[in-house]
Amino acid sequence: MTDRVKGLTVVLDQDIRIDDIQTLIDCIKMFRNVSSVEPVITEPGDFIDRKKITHDIKLKFYKFIEEI
Repeated sequence: MTDRVKGLTVVLDQDIRIDDIQTLIDCIKMFRNVSSVEPVITEPGDFIDRKKITHDIKLKFYKFIEEI
């Protein structure tokens, strides 16, 4: 038996202004079987989280290089 899909998640590689992304949202809505497309608005905490993750990765990389 094959699995059924109830939805898809699309992640953008960077934050994009809502007026710049509206065309893409409208295009996705035109696909068959798409019932809704809703943007997820960036919040200040998102920027902080990204910076923390980037910092943690850099620290791990530097520690790895020091061990060599």
